[in-house]
This record gives sequence, structure tokens and C-alpha cells, in this order.
Amino acid sequence: MRIRSRGQIAFQIFNYIFLTLLGLCFLLPYLIILSAAFSSESSFLLHGYSLWPAEWSLDAFAAIFGEGSGIFDSFLSSVLITVCGTALQVTVTTLTAFGLSRRNLIGKRALMVVLLFSMLFSGGLVPSYIWIAGTLQLRNNYLAVLLPGAMNAWNCILEMNYLRGVPQEMEEAAKMDGCGPWRMLLRIFVPVSVPVIATVTLFAAVQYWNMWAEPTLYFDSNHRYMLPLTALLREIIQEDTSPSGGGVKGVDETVKMATVVVATLPIICVYPFLQKYFMSGLMLGSVKG
Repeated sequence: MRIRSRGQIAFQIFNYIFLTLLGLCFLLPYLIILSAAFSSESSFLLHGYSLWPAEWSLDAFAAIFGEGSGIFDSFLSSVLITVCGTALQVTVTTLTAFGLSRRNLIGKRALMVVLLFSMLFSGGLVPSYIWIAGTLQLRNNYLAVLLPGAMNAWNCILEMNYLRGVPQEMEEAAKMDGCGPWRMLLRIFVPVSVPVIATVTLFAAVQYWNMWAEPTLYFDSNHRYMLPLTALLREIIQEDTSPSGGGVKGVDETVKMATVVVATLPIICVYPFLQKYFMSGLMLGSVKG
């Protein structure tokens, strides 16, 4: 049994206390949002934000899940975009990282320059819109939001650094057994790269789940059912109705908070299952190679 000094024990206790307080700082805002979401609008207006609802109510959730709200269509759209986009990005990123990790790849330096250049500069909103909506004719098409994110430069570099750390002896042994590039990738590199692939999967899932600007840009009002939850959340928060009297009535604050909960809860539930892969993949991918 290892004997620790008083300084080490004190440092460990300090770490526990500090990280606990830091965790509470991140957790409290979400608890306040949950409390507001489960409060009635009248009690919320009377008592404001609190850690515990003064009067419990499901009216806010009934409003967003009510008929004509479009929440179910948006949820299915978010799931479709996230699943398809994540699968596409992980596939393209893994294939690119595998190719760039090969030591004898011709033109590797030029490809790396292009990859790094894309991290620093983008084509801009107007050229992207002209290309996707005009040239490719992908307006009101899910491919308009899936294809631009199919390749992520940062995730590619993360995977590439990890694949460089795979022992060269494994690759040479596979070649001696008659493995081609595809078989080598699927039988050797993918199984040993599960941590970094899980990390990239989490990054991609969060990216596509939180996407709202591109769907708003490429899906018009006649295809409102294609909007993901985040885009619908933005509409609900910014939505105002102007009655004939000239006054302006905004959406209830409890409804806004309930929509935030519905939009964020799925990705929060998925994260704990990938957390161990996220930490190991991020660390190993950043130091290997």
C-alpha cells in the first residue's frame, strides 16, 4: 500500500473540493432551467428563477408537444441529421486520416497544407450558399446540411496522429499475410482505434445535433418539418405574435426553458456512455505520432 504524505493528501482533498465546486457551477444553470421548465407561468413571473419550482406544472411541455407545434417532426429531423451526418463524417474522416497516416503516400505534404488551410479559412457564407443551393440544387434537401460537414479537419488530424502510433510491425505482418489496404484498415486499424473513433463520433454528433444556421438557411417555410430541434428552438424563442390591438406578446418563458430541456437532454444522455472513450481518445490522439 502506497503511503502518501500530508501534502499529497491535502492536495487531493483540495482537488476534490475545487472540482466539486466547479461541477456545481456548471450544473446549477441547468437545474435552474429545469426548475423554470416545470413551473407554471404565473408562479415563474411571481418568484422568478429558482432551484425548485414554487408551483409544479407541465403546461410548458404540453405547449411544445401540443398539436401543431412541430416538435415531433423536428425531433425526428434532428435524429436523422445527427445519425446520418455522424456516420458520414466518421467514415470520411477515418478514411482520410488512414490515407494521411501512411508514410509512403504521394503528395502527402500538399494534402496536409490543404487540410490545415481549411481550418484557418473558409469559403464564406455567400459562396457556400451559391454552391450548395445554386450549383448543386440542394435547397430543401438534407444533403445541404450533411455534405458540408462530411470532412472535419481537426477530427482528421486527431485520428491521423492516433493511427501513426500503431506499431509498424502490425502493418508489415498484415502485408505478409496478404492484407490489402481496405482489409488492413477494417481488420487492424479500426479495432485498435476505437477510443479515438468514439471521440470523433461524439464530436460529430454534438456538431450535427446543435446545427441550426444551415437548416434555417437551406430549408424554407414550406419545409418547416425538416427543421431540427435547435432551429425550432430558435424560432420559439424569437417568435412574437402581434394582435390587432398593436401589443406584442412573446412566448412564455417556461415554454422557452422547456424547449431548451427537450433540445439538450438527448445529447446529455448519450455523453456518459462515450465519456471514457472521449477522454482516452482525446489524450492518446494528441500525443501519439
